Amino acid sequence: MSKKHPGAGRVRRERHEEDVFVESVLEGSVWAKQHGRTVLIAGIVVFLLLVAGIYYRNYRTQLNEKAAAQLNQVRQTVLSGNKQLAVTDLKNFVARFGKTAAGAEGRTMLAQMYLSMNQPQQAVEAIEPMADDVEESPAATFLLAGAYEALKQPEKAEQQYLKIAKEARFGFEKREALERAAVLRLSRGNTAGAIELYSQALESLPDDSPDRSVYEMRIAEIRGGVATRS
Repeated sequence: MSKKHPGAGRVRRERHEEDVFVESVLEGSVWAKQHGRTVLIAGIVVFLLLVAGIYYRNYRTQLNEKAAAQLNQVRQTVLSGNKQLAVTDLKNFVARFGKTAAGAEGRTMLAQMYLSMNQPQQAVEAIEPMADDVEESPAATFLLAGAYEALKQPEKAEQQYLKIAKEARFGFEKREALERAAVLRLSRGNTAGAIELYSQALESLPDDSPDRSVYEMRIAEIRGGVATRS
């Protein structure tokens, strides 16, 4: 009986692995030939998307820079005291640059201008598109609530203040909103509701905060007033 060479199995195994590698390379080559057009189109699409992304980024950068420069000019009109001209310039600015950071500031200025001219409905229309995102722009929501107050719509104003109290990022914004909403409730005779909001503001403060006494005193005043009327 002939003896089996000890390395025979290893040789056959190495050849088998090489064959698998060669076959995979050949299969890849065949696939590339069969799908060459698809690969080419995919490459072109990726290139175009890359170019479009770079173009859009440059376009947004230039637009933001142009908006900031234009806003500085509009500010000069506002500071001049000519409110009608300022409103016209601000409206044109917002129409052109409304989706930029400077555009958001211009929209806020426009709403403030309308309020100063006792045109709260126009102020609502100007600032409302910005008031949805309280965390991003709490000032816009405060302005919207103020415009509703000027329109004698306390329920809508309170709704906006409570929205700020719930969604604002900072505690002082939440407390200011709670205070304003509490005042609105008091003006409508809802003393229990006002105490509830002042209590929420009080609970948001640490025990050693000097501001706690302000809310405690206000709550006591409301309760004392209720007791006196009773």
